[in-house]
Amino acid sequence: ERKDPYIRVKVKKNDTDTSYRQTALVAAYAARINSPDASKLFAFVQNNYSKTQYVGVEKALYLSEMVDNLPDTNASVSYTMGGKAYDVELSNGFSEVVKVPSININDLKITKVTGDVSVLSMFTGSYTENVKNDSGLTLSRKYYDAATGKEKTTFAADDLVKVEITYTIDKSAIDNTYEISDYAPAGLKPLDNPWSYGVRDALGCWYRQFDGQKVTFVVGKYDEKYPPKPLVYYARVASPGEYIAEGSIAQGSMVKSSIVTIKDAKIVIEP
Repeated sequence: ERKDPYIRVKVKKNDTDTSYRQTALVAAYAARINSPDASKLFAFVQNNYSKTQYVGVEKALYLSEMVDNLPDTNASVSYTMGGKAYDVELSNGFSEVVKVPSININDLKITKVTGDVSVLSMFTGSYTENVKNDSGLTLSRKYYDAATGKEKTTFAADDLVKVEITYTIDKSAIDNTYEISDYAPAGLKPLDNPWSYGVRDALGCWYRQFDGQKVTFVVGKYDEKYPPKPLVYYARVASPGEYIAEGSIAQGSMVKSSIVTIKDAKIVIEP
C-alpha cells in the first residue's frame, strides 16, 4: 500500500502486527537490492510500532545495507527569492522550509544544488474537492445551541454556538496521528477561551489550536478510549446572514494522502 511518505505491506485488515513485521522485513530486502522503495518502507517502520513484534534485527539489516549507498558529499542548496540570495547547508538531517505566495512562485529560482537533495512541494487549496476518503477514518460535525443543547443550524444574534466533531480512526489506518481541522463560517467567531463565557466542558483533546476561523485538533490512533470522545469548540455569533461552513477535514500528520472530508453546511444567523 503506497501513501506518501510511506509504503507498507498490508495483509488482513486488522492484523497490523503482521503487517508491521513484514514491512520491516521487506524494507531490509529492498535495501539489499537497492530499491527506491526502501526508504519509504523503512519510514513506516520507524514511525509506527507493535506491542508483540520485535523488528530490531530487520532495522539493523536495513541500516547495514543502506550505509554502503550513502553519498560522501554534503548536501546544500542555493536559491534566490525577492532579490536576495540564500545558501543553505542541509547536512546532518537539516532541512529548509520556503513559503512562497502563489503570485510570486516564478520569483523563486534554484541556482545550485550539491549532494542528494529531495524536495517536497505543498500547495494550499480546497480539500473537499476531488478527494478520495480513507476508509479507515470517519468524521461528522454538528452544531448546537450551547445554552439549550439543541442541535440546529439557525442561530440568533446573542447565541453561543457549540461545535461538536465526532471521529473514529481504525487501527489499520496507515498513520498514527491525525490533524482534524474545522473552519468556522464568517458569521461565527471561534473562542479560544470559552471559560470566560462560563463553559467548562471544552476538553476532549490534548491539543487544540486556533488560527482565525480555523480550529485544529490533534488526535492519536492508539487513544485508549474507543470510540473517542467528540472534539468540541465554541463560537460566538459575529454578524447576521447566511454562511457556508466548509467541511471538516481529518488528515494524517505524516501521510497527507490519508484523509477524509465531509460536506459543507449552511449556517443562518438571524438579525
